[in-house]
Amino acid sequence: AYTTVRETLQNRRYSRMLLIFGKWLTRRSWRLHLDTSTVLRLEQPAVVFASDILDKHYQQVCQEGEQLMRLGPEQRHQLRISIKKLAYGVRFFAELYSPTDETPRLFAKSLSQLQEELGILNDANATTQLLNQIGIDDNAPSRHFLKGWYAHQQAIHLVHLAAAWQQWREQKIFWK
Repeated sequence: AYTTVRETLQNRRYSRMLLIFGKWLTRRSWRLHLDTSTVLRLEQPAVVFASDILDKHYQQVCQEGEQLMRLGPEQRHQLRISIKKLAYGVRFFAELYSPTDETPRLFAKSLSQLQEELGILNDANATTQLLNQIGIDDNAPSRHFLKGWYAHQQAIHLVHLAAAWQQWREQKIFWK
C-alpha cells in the first residue's frame, strides 16, 4: 500500500490534478453560487471556524454525559460517538492553536480514555446480541461465563468511566 501511495504521489497526473485544483481554488468561481452568510464565514480566520465546531461538539458531549452514571447502553454508545467526533476535531484543529502547547494533546488523551471505557462497557451489550445471533442457548455455560465476566467488567469500568469523565471535565478548554 505504501508503494502504491508513493507511486501515485510521484505520478504526473497527480501533480497536474493538484495544479488544476489550486487554480480552481484561487479563481474562486466556486464562490459565486454561495449565499452571503456562507461567504462571510469563509472569510473568517480558520481558528474561528474551528472553535465554533469544537465548542458545538463539546457542548453536545457535556449534554449527553450530564447524567453519565444513569445512562443506558444505547445512550452510552451515542455518547461514545459524540466523544469520537470531538476527538477527531481536536486532533484535526489542534495545530491552529498553540503548536507547542501540550494542552490539546492532553485533552485528546482524556477523550481517548473516555472512548476506551465506554467501548469496554459497550462490549457487554454487543456480546449479548452476538450470542443471540449465533443461537447460543440461554442456559449454555459459555453464556453464563460471558455474562459473569462482563458483569464484572461493567462494575470495574463504570468506576473507571466516572474517573475518566471527571478528569476530562477538569481539562482546560484550549480553543476558548
